[in-house]
Amino acid sequence: MAFGVAMKFNSLPKEGEPLNIIMRPPLEGEEAIVSAGISKGKVNEFTNTNRSVTIEMEHEFFASHAKEANSAFWVIAIGNDDADEIGRPIGVSAIDGIKDGRGGSGCIIFDTDMWGKGIASACHRARCFYAYSRLGLRAIDSTVAYPNTGSYKALLGVGYAVTGTLYSLHFTGGKWHHLHSLTWVNPDKYKWDEFWCDNKPPKEFVVAREKAQATLEWAKQNITFL
Repeated sequence: MAFGVAMKFNSLPKEGEPLNIIMRPPLEGEEAIVSAGISKGKVNEFTNTNRSVTIEMEHEFFASHAKEANSAFWVIAIGNDDADEIGRPIGVSAIDGIKDGRGGSGCIIFDTDMWGKGIASACHRARCFYAYSRLGLRAIDSTVAYPNTGSYKALLGVGYAVTGTLYSLHFTGGKWHHLHSLTWVNPDKYKWDEFWCDNKPPKEFVVAREKAQATLEWAKQNITFL
């Protein structure tokens, strides 16, 4: 599995023209771009890394993921036009720790000029669609720091539901913050029933399922695998 299959789609801006987004495996030499982006202070403030990432560290990360059987990793890039299938790297996303039909998710837009343009929301949709259509996962788990309200709203918008709080695990701005714990359940009837088994789904998951179904319908109409 290692790197996810490349796919392209458009962003979901509140205003302005949509951007051409490509999610694809990393290319040789992009370690420098990714490491510099993730190391920005404004970025790792929300990712709880609190450290710089060197080119060597990122190269090792890429190499390890190339051999990792239980993950799907992508570089997020912005294309010049609809025909562009390479683009300019502006972030990363992944489904990792896949086991027993379940995985964890993450997304970092490290080009801060690209924040607030509907890119993360579109990438969340693409990642959920990949989990549904290519991996057959029952569920995806994620966490997001309380201060990161943009990512929190974006995850809820594609069908994640809040499952709890991880207390005092995110340190930034000189103080500790809590993390939201969220889960996206595959809305497909077979996977949905398999996930809940004989248990009645909580109301918040029933509401989230409708959003998850809308996410997959959007993806079927808008995502092209390359």
